[in-house]
Amino acid sequence: MDMHSFNDTNENIDSETRDEPLSYDWRPTSPIDLAQIDQRWSKKQKKAAEAIIAQIYRVAVETPGRWISYSRTKAWWHKDRFAKTPYSYSIVTGIVQRLADNGLIEHDRRPPGERGRQSRYRASNDFMSRIAAEGFAVDYHPFSLLRLKDHNKNLIPYQETTWTERATKILKEINDATVAADIDCPNTTQIQRAKNQYHRIFNGSFNAGGRLYGPWFQNIPKGNRPSITIDGEATSEADFPSLHVGMLYNLVGGVPDGDPYDICGFERDAVKIAVNILINAEKRRSAYGAIHHGLAAKFGLKPQKLVHAIKKRHPRILRFFGSGAGLYLQRQDADIALQIIQSLLSKNVVALNIHDSFRVQEQHHGLLIETMERALSDYITSPAAGRKVLKFIGHKDETPPPSNAEVCLRFCPSDHETVHIPARTLSGSSDFESALERTGNCQGAALARALMTHLGAGAANSNTHPLGQEAIRRRIYAAADTVAVQPKPSTGMAA
Repeated sequence: MDMHSFNDTNENIDSETRDEPLSYDWRPTSPIDLAQIDQRWSKKQKKAAEAIIAQIYRVAVETPGRWISYSRTKAWWHKDRFAKTPYSYSIVTGIVQRLADNGLIEHDRRPPGERGRQSRYRASNDFMSRIAAEGFAVDYHPFSLLRLKDHNKNLIPYQETTWTERATKILKEINDATVAADIDCPNTTQIQRAKNQYHRIFNGSFNAGGRLYGPWFQNIPKGNRPSITIDGEATSEADFPSLHVGMLYNLVGGVPDGDPYDICGFERDAVKIAVNILINAEKRRSAYGAIHHGLAAKFGLKPQKLVHAIKKRHPRILRFFGSGAGLYLQRQDADIALQIIQSLLSKNVVALNIHDSFRVQEQHHGLLIETMERALSDYITSPAAGRKVLKFIGHKDETPPPSNAEVCLRFCPSDHETVHIPARTLSGSSDFESALERTGNCQGAALARALMTHLGAGAANSNTHPLGQEAIRRRIYAAADTVAVQPKPSTGMAA
């Protein structure tokens, strides 16, 4: 599949109007004189206080007036959201109260039991003059490189495994190289550029999400990226156009027909947003609601008509809409990104990751394109990658039905009419493409051979294919657009 046939962008820009959650990612570059606040501090309290003050300072400098939210509910803290840090319910609430009592913060303490909003605080007018003296600076030290979150985006603890240890080691190596590079951009501050390390965010399990977040260059306006320099040299960027749409088409053994967001009568930006909502939503009803609220007023369109046009444009991947596929695709594109970054680092080339795009020194642009194409090719030809997505989406079991099942696989190729393949044919012991021909289903046999050729090495015979007959059967079954029960007999093209 052509690398330039897909794109999926996620700017990951935090809203300046939204409260920033409490974090343990910032430290002062030199010790803070905490005696002016209180004489008594335990070792844990000192570490926690310095981290809290460093975050207050950074937020006050970057986005003056912005609040930092935190929970005063004991049950929230009992879930070990800040495991392996000095943060706890008593330590954090105690420090916040001390800062408020000393007039260093404005404290918006919410009543017990109030739902929907957490307590919050922000720097007072006296904070800078009393705490952040001349020369005060902070550094970014992410407390955890792998972060697992629940459906409410709250951190949840996890057990260390061989995989998490290996994943953390890989990210540390990438962060060390990124920190060592001199990455700069006009109109950015030292405190912005201090946030120069990645962490990965997973959603519910380590099979979902996993993209790289954190560094400042992910969060600047897209128009400013061309001004980024690495070690004083100009940079260039390359991305995967419509990545997630392309990945879904790959799962069903096809490729998008042209620009997947090009639909007559609708603005491309509106189509792109709607398609990604449909892919990410766990239910179609919630997707339709999100499209209505997010696009109707902005683009002046009727969401129902747009959704109908998208379904008509992409019948091959219709079954993935409202399946929650997006998070599992993110895990796959994160693995692709890590492969690209590691491969370039092995050649002493630092690549800045902005989810599905990468920026390198201009002299290495050709190498970047080559590395991206190779990584995408590895993904496309890996049956395991596709099976992972299909397994965790759970939208349709990919195991072929029993041989006596009265079911039929229905395929909707974009280049010709609908094709039916009886499931019992795929469950037979002989090569099923020959069995399809013997029953007169030449179109089914041709489609099966085309899918096998797409799956590897140009092999178009299930007996000799490197994946083996059973693996091929599973992939063909998974690629079906629908599974019909008790279908009408089919000997060729559907009527």
